[in-house]
Amino acid sequence: MKLKCLPPALDLHGQNVDYTFTERVEQEDVYVYTFTMKSVAAICPQPITVRFVFAKDDVFCVFRPNACGICTLSPDWAMLENNSRSASGAPVLAFIGGKDNNRLTIALSDCKNPIRLRTGLHEEDCTVLCEVELFSDTVAPLNEYSVDIRLDFRDVRADECMKDVRTWWTSRGYASATLPTFAALPMYSTWYSMHQQISSAAILEQCRLAKPLGMDTVIIDDGWQTNDSNRGYAYCGDWKVCAEKIPDLRALVEELHDIGMKVMLWFSVPFVGKYAAAYKTFAGKYLYTDDSLGMGVLDPRFPEVRAYLADTYVRFARAFGIDGFKLDFIDSCRLTADTAASAGGNCTSLEDGIEKLLADVTAALKEINPEVMIEFRQTYTGGVMQEYGNMLRVSDCPGNAAVNKFGSIELRLLSNGIAVHADPIVWHLSECAEIAAMQINHTLFAVPQISVDLVKLPIDHKKMLTYYLSYMRENRETLLFGDMHVDGLAHGITVARATGKSKTIAVSFGGTVDMRAGNADVINATCAESVILTSKTSLKGKLCVVDCMGAPIYDRTVCLNAGSTEIEIPISGFAFFTDLA
Repeated sequence: MKLKCLPPALDLHGQNVDYTFTERVEQEDVYVYTFTMKSVAAICPQPITVRFVFAKDDVFCVFRPNACGICTLSPDWAMLENNSRSASGAPVLAFIGGKDNNRLTIALSDCKNPIRLRTGLHEEDCTVLCEVELFSDTVAPLNEYSVDIRLDFRDVRADECMKDVRTWWTSRGYASATLPTFAALPMYSTWYSMHQQISSAAILEQCRLAKPLGMDTVIIDDGWQTNDSNRGYAYCGDWKVCAEKIPDLRALVEELHDIGMKVMLWFSVPFVGKYAAAYKTFAGKYLYTDDSLGMGVLDPRFPEVRAYLADTYVRFARAFGIDGFKLDFIDSCRLTADTAASAGGNCTSLEDGIEKLLADVTAALKEINPEVMIEFRQTYTGGVMQEYGNMLRVSDCPGNAAVNKFGSIELRLLSNGIAVHADPIVWHLSECAEIAAMQINHTLFAVPQISVDLVKLPIDHKKMLTYYLSYMRENRETLLFGDMHVDGLAHGITVARATGKSKTIAVSFGGTVDMRAGNADVINATCAESVILTSKTSLKGKLCVVDCMGAPIYDRTVCLNAGSTEIEIPISGFAFFTDLA
């Protein structure tokens, strides 16, 4: 049964502009509404709202970017919001049925300018109100503007509709950055294992262990630039290496290269600490200040701000041989009530300033090293950001396997050809290897960044980690770029699977795994000792089961009858089914 939607209503809020608002059918049950406006004199438009209502027919939950999980449908007096702009979020909402079926997926073609999507249930008649607010924040003066609002009512899998949105954005000019080889290989991160207590000796000690375990890059996170360890940002912004921690960065990079590790360095892009020499230099060129963190946030609408930041990264790439940059906190660039107009800047729109900054930075770094790695982190992982960052990482969720799972799968569904990375993976060393492995198997469809103290790692943890990283490396084409489907979205994702050229890899988080003809790997990411497989037809194959360290459990020929079959797989273990049909 199709959802019923009342015709969208347009509200200009009294603005006097020439506009058109038209509808076309893209395909059956997919409607595109195009809003265009023109003005003789360039204007900074105020918010414009498009509203529509549809019947709540099997709407079980709502997907929105950066929610760290699935959302419930809120009442219209406390509406669910999704804010999108170039440096945060993405203009999409998906209403999902109880069987993971699409009920409505809303997407906009404008991934750059500020847009607010709001939705809520109207209690009196059980209908769903949706609002699309264009120009929800200040934009540059413009003479004309056009945006498509795409309403997808098809009764198909919800994950297919989300993937179609990314394809649609690509067709509208939001291309993906080129993927460097090492961006898709396992990494070591110093953040959770060291925080700001880093040193050349400690980094080398970890990396000499990380390389044989299967990691190819080290991300040197916050702490290299300051002796302060209060986890604030009062001393960042000058970007000088703290000699007490790293006496010779060039020598350290060369030693790491000799080990076989690429090197990435962390920068908090817009932050300038109040104790930095640069703080006074940029007086009047901050979007806002944060006294609790002891810093100001630079305004990229100013060309001198953009030049300073780009020159900083170029200096490190040339002088120290840095292979990649973790560019943090770009989403902290936002307008506030205290933000001054950009007098002296050459961008009225903050979004224009951010995009100019990223274009300058990436062009300069790629001229030095075409394979440079650039990491962006949720929430700045939308269509515009994917043109510049080639590594998209889940937002901070230390030790939270469920959030890391959802974040990495969200990024997989809404990206195309870029390496999705999990938040750095950490566990307590007292945990058994099977439970520690949960932090990894919940993020199998992303590049792992390991951030535990490898010196203290128990032997069984090392065996587990070595096996998992070897498996992820060997199967990275399928895991990272295979055709992905997810089941149980309304229940936090119960099964996820990706299909590549030679097989399907499925991870059970508590659901039944749908088996089809062909080879398949099944990973048990539950705390049960078995997984239920379902099939519409009988399947015959060789079944090899190993534990989380790769030790064999059993190897036999099996017949999976049509229906459900329970197979024994140890916690965090693997089952490899080779089709003999």
